This record gives sequence, C-alpha cells and structure tokens, in this order.
Amino acid sequence: MSLRMRLAPWSGILMTFAVGAALAACESTEPESGGATPCSLDAACGPGQVCDKVAQICVTAEVTPDVQPDTPSTPDVHPDTPVSADVDDVAPDGPGPDPCLEGAQGCPCEKGGDCAAGYCVDVGGDKLCSAACTSGSSCVEGLSCLPTGSDKPGVPSHLCLAPDAKLCQPCATDQDCMDAGGGAGVSLCLDYGGEGRFCGGFCGEDGLCPDGYACEAATSVDGSTSSLCRRLDALCPCDGLSRLLGLGTTCGFTNEIGTCTGGRFCGPTGLTDCDAAEATD
Repeated sequence: MSLRMRLAPWSGILMTFAVGAALAACESTEPESGGATPCSLDAACGPGQVCDKVAQICVTAEVTPDVQPDTPSTPDVHPDTPVSADVDDVAPDGPGPDPCLEGAQGCPCEKGGDCAAGYCVDVGGDKLCSAACTSGSSCVEGLSCLPTGSDKPGVPSHLCLAPDAKLCQPCATDQDCMDAGGGAGVSLCLDYGGEGRFCGGFCGEDGLCPDGYACEAATSVDGSTSSLCRRLDALCPCDGLSRLLGLGTTCGFTNEIGTCTGGRFCGPTGLTDCDAAEATD
C-alpha cells in the first residue's frame, strides 16, 4: 500500500482540526467586553450610546427623566353637573321656629297678652289665640270668622271664633246671643235667676253639650223655646271674648222682704259680684 493511501483517512481529521483552530482564533479577536464597540469618542458609538473613556467602549447613555414642577390638579368639570347654591339660599335642616312662641292664631293661651293679636278666646273648653278677620276670610281649623257684636273702639267687628263662642256670655236679650250668626233657636238668652242672664247654646243634632252643661228644653228671656245647652252650676265664668267686650248682665238679690236688682260685668279678673242692694222695709 502506498504512503498516500495510508495517510488518506487522517487527512480528513487533520482538515477538521485545522478549521476548528481557525474559528477559535477568530473568536479570540473579539473584544473582552462581551460585544461592546471599542471607542475613543462618542461619535464612534451608535444612537443612544456614549463612549466610556475609561473602558474605551460604547455604553448605553443614562436617561435623566424630565422633572415637572408640582402643579395643583384641576378638578374635572362636567357641564351637566348643577352648580351648588349659595349657603344663604339653602334651607336649614330640621323644623322651623315654633309659631306658638309668637302667639299665632290657634295656639294655646291664658290671656290676650299671650297672643300676637291680643285675643284669647274659649274654644270647646280650651283657650286659643284668635285674630281679627273680615267676613268670609279664613281662620284656622275649628274657628270661623264671626261678628263680635261690639261697637267699642279698638274691638274688631269680626274675630275668628268657635261656633259656640257665645255660650254662657252675659246677655240682655236673645239678639245678644245670636250675633255669632247662629240664627233663631241656635243660641238664646236664658235667665239664671239672681245670677243674671247668660247665653244658652244649641244642643245640636246629637244633643251633646260641652262638659259642665246639659241639654234642656228652655224658654228664653224673650219667650222663645228650644233645646239648649245650659250651665249646670248656674255660674257662667267670663271667657276671653266677654272680658274683651266688657259684657254685663242684670242680676238680683232676693230676701224675705223682696228683690233688688243690680248689675255685674266681665272685668279683667272675671265676672264681678252682683251690686244689687239688699231689700229692706
């Protein structure tokens, strides 16, 4: 066998080894910086890079973030959002002031001074503040605009009164008791003997009367008859309207000799005593 033939198998191996050595030699020529571009100036580097003068390679430039000054945030404004009202236009929470502290019509009272208008009247056993009114004008519930029947200066011709406002008022004739607009048979003047004369009130369809009264068939001082509410104890106290109007009645004192007549009226403290003298020989 010739020498060429004996060396043929080894020639492929030697060729492969030579190529590998050449590749290794090529790789060893790359910079030790892991692929960085060598440089001496920034111009030798690519976009976004600068030249590190110590290592003499291109490195990525550090980016300094833009610093914006603090700016107060502007709230989002929506055109459909309603504008808040001024504080003065906003209604306060909770209920308003109590009108009865000012003595408004319909509020409880003990005397005229408790009421804004100066009138305290009896209503079904209670006392309520009243006010002047004109015929047909409205009053609070339970009161009606009725004539007072007075021509005294400073006393209104009409007040807000209860339908039975004349009940137990001092009187002289039936007309004195009908001024409240009840009509004949509704309120008539009754004789209470020596105590005086006082208005009796119509019992109504149900025959009921206020506490302290009884519904009785009665004859008025002018001769009219009707079922009327009459005071059980025969003593009518002066209500606020009677005191305001200064109403009075005749009265009498009777003994074994005879009867003397006198008068009594509604003053600031109520019904005065009868001023009739005692009958003598």
